[in-house]
Amino acid sequence: PLIELVQDFASSALSDEDAYNMTVAVDEAVTNIITHAYKNDPTGKITVSFGAKKDEVYVTIEDFSKNFIPPLLVEKKKFSFDKLEEGGLGLYLMQEFMDELRFLYDNRENKNILIMKKYLIN
Repeated sequence: PLIELVQDFASSALSDEDAYNMTVAVDEAVTNIITHAYKNDPTGKITVSFGAKKDEVYVTIEDFSKNFIPPLLVEKKKFSFDKLEEGGLGLYLMQEFMDELRFLYDNRENKNILIMKKYLIN
């Protein structure tokens, strides 16, 4: 269901390739939250929402685990599978497949917010 919703949403606004890439990025993000933030605890809450503006489509993913903001996103040209830390592939794929990633933390609601954007090219 979640992946099907992402595919349907992305396919309505993006090329097949970009829709696939957005789907993979969302799947990686949610998998990372479940695996690393919630340690596979089925009671962990994750909220996923979608939106579109004139020049972009975006997905917002929220979770209520400990504060997580990556110290540094991998520079695409410096990426190496040889130097990849365990679990680092998901973040790389998210960065590679999306045009913008923003990691935020809301102190008032104690939640992580990930906004992933894909720009529309006219």
